[in-house]
Amino acid sequence: MRPTVLCVDDDGKEHQEYQRELGQIYNLIAADSSKEAREKLKDQTIDAILMDFQLGKENGCLVTDELKKEGFTQPVLIVSRDYPGDTIANLARSDYGAYGFVIKDPKIYKPILETMILSIHKS
Repeated sequence: MRPTVLCVDDDGKEHQEYQRELGQIYNLIAADSSKEAREKLKDQTIDAILMDFQLGKENGCLVTDELKKEGFTQPVLIVSRDYPGDTIANLARSDYGAYGFVIKDPKIYKPILETMILSIHKS
């Protein structure tokens, strides 16, 4: 059975790219907002989350933190078109509970997502 990844992004083009890059490996579920992501997390079995850093007017790091506080335990990989620097990336991991913070480049996020999924299934 293929792992299920929730892709949270307010840009429909990004969902198409995720489908093209990851659809052969994972079951992908799209959410356009944090509200929709919460609904899908409650209704479906999700193994991991790809979270847009700038989710409309919301900050993906803060949304990740809220999800963790609400009891959701899935690992979150925050992705962004622009890398905000090591300080923000480190805060995403240490203060907001993200697994990592990477550029929206399949060459970068695909192997990290794979490692993240493998670590879940080993535990």
